[in-house]
Amino acid sequence: MSNNTADIAKRVILNAVAEGMTIETACGEAGKSMKTYEYYRRSDKVFADKVDRTRLGLRSKNFAATDVHDLGFAEFRQKFLHQTTFPHQQNLADVIEGRDPSWHHPAMKFEKGLASNRILINIPPNHAKSITITVDYVTWKIVQNPNFRVLIVSQTQQLAADFLYAIKQRLTHPMYETLQQAYAAGVGFNSKSATWTTTRVTFGDELRESSEKDPNLEAVGIGGQIYGKRADMIIVDDAVTLKNANEFEKQIRWLTQDVRSRLNPTGKLIVIGTRVASVDLYKELRSPDRYPGGLVPWTYLAMPALLETNEDPTKWVTLWPKSDQPFDGQKDSDKSDDGLYPRWNGKHLYAERQAMDAQTWALVYQQQDVSDDATFDPVCVKGSLDGMRKSGRLQMGAPGHPKDLTGFSFVCGLDPAMVGDTAAICYGVDRITHKRYIVDAIKITRPTPAQIRQLIIDWTNVYAPAEWVVERNAFQSFLTQDEGIRQFLASKGTVLREHHTGNNKWDAGFGVASMSTLFGTKQADGKHHRDNIIHLPSDQTENVKALIEQLITWSPTTKGKTDMVMALWFCEIKAREWLNNGIHTTHHLKNPFLSRYERGKRMVVNIDELLAEQQRQFI
Repeated sequence: MSNNTADIAKRVILNAVAEGMTIETACGEAGKSMKTYEYYRRSDKVFADKVDRTRLGLRSKNFAATDVHDLGFAEFRQKFLHQTTFPHQQNLADVIEGRDPSWHHPAMKFEKGLASNRILINIPPNHAKSITITVDYVTWKIVQNPNFRVLIVSQTQQLAADFLYAIKQRLTHPMYETLQQAYAAGVGFNSKSATWTTTRVTFGDELRESSEKDPNLEAVGIGGQIYGKRADMIIVDDAVTLKNANEFEKQIRWLTQDVRSRLNPTGKLIVIGTRVASVDLYKELRSPDRYPGGLVPWTYLAMPALLETNEDPTKWVTLWPKSDQPFDGQKDSDKSDDGLYPRWNGKHLYAERQAMDAQTWALVYQQQDVSDDATFDPVCVKGSLDGMRKSGRLQMGAPGHPKDLTGFSFVCGLDPAMVGDTAAICYGVDRITHKRYIVDAIKITRPTPAQIRQLIIDWTNVYAPAEWVVERNAFQSFLTQDEGIRQFLASKGTVLREHHTGNNKWDAGFGVASMSTLFGTKQADGKHHRDNIIHLPSDQTENVKALIEQLITWSPTTKGKTDMVMALWFCEIKAREWLNNGIHTTHHLKNPFLSRYERGKRMVVNIDELLAEQQRQFI
């Protein structure tokens, strides 16, 4: 019965092809997928031969549509390559085409360079960068203009040739018949006058100007010999690996001397890949020290895998949560209501992150700069975790908690923002031992003013800090001028203090970097001495993980997210004031006879202002 069904399907496909239908449409008529069609061809050579001879007889030079050259990239991919272009993929095409990204999330980094034809892109692994740009985008460019010349560079010539092979498939395979008929009807891209090898493709004179001799496509390994004289576009795709990452000086010389010399004045040099090392080609190309006047020529786009976190991974905002193409092993039943398969959603990314250290995650998946000699050593930061202590109020004598809370003072640091992330840290300071405890940490993406107010109220009620230190630069002193907040904090005996971040944050002795000593030191064997002064709660929450990630990626030149580190620094500033002065400021005398309700109604009164007001009333 199975064989009879297959025979019927084959006859339907053959009849549909004979009527002028494309292979894809013919398969639809038979109720079969393209994968099933490919199986039929492999297992039945007679069937494959009949299809090919039928299609050959139907070819016509007059078949080409007149408007296909006006299609944009996403339309072209959908129509001819059967691929949906998702927002992050469209961003890639936008930047290469000289536009700002269509989708810009605050977690992404987009910097316009001095030159419009040098593009540098960093993106996590397995996010379809190569299929999108090096294969599909290149296909779009060369079929639109058969004189267009592209040089493809990868780690080795073989890997570059693999990209070339994928392009060849689009130009010749029956699956893409509509593309071939639309752009090379009656001729074909691989005509008798064309020259195709494993590493080079040159279209025949039927499609391109006969005077043009340089190949349409050439594949080379980084640092290899380039045979073509000129190129309109050069794509360096995943040429950097852990094995060759330290060869960035040689790679830059090759790009500058050999590669750039082959590029037309209006041509584009595109370097795209995933960060693999703290110092690599990608980082060095963006270093202002390499260019006269410190002006970086490269337009830079970096897109992290994880855009917004949540304690529930299913609520994470990710770069590529869904796809129209399944992972291996996914079933049709895995599709959501919109007909898409889960791709790199929160669930999958959470599992990926759990399998690696924070430094690797930050570098490879988040595309953040990480230093081998980091200001905050990853070993020391991780060694400062109290594994038994969760975020929340300190409990005297509990596992991972201080044995005694006598002499403790609490301060909260807040780095607010209306556009990006708002971060807050609650800090417990032991005036006797000088130890610091990060009690709680939180990061809120694009919060409303009401959310920030509520955070201050909630934490003040729970942790009773003596002081809130708030970044004044954040958005026009929104909080510090909020009379309602001030009155509430005064009733609780808590001071609201504005902090203006100036150049002192870079000060080696007092600035952010000075906190690194709080995390202790490493032994000769690379393990932590357990001599940390600062204590972090367990890293089982997303907020603590975010703090750790920001700490180990922080440097004086950090351009990424630093809000949680800054909130921690605000707390540390106050801690040093307390410890240096030996004073614990309290604003209410303890009274054991007051009820909780009466304690809640207490207010702090400025005596000088009160006397002045009384004097005015008397006058």
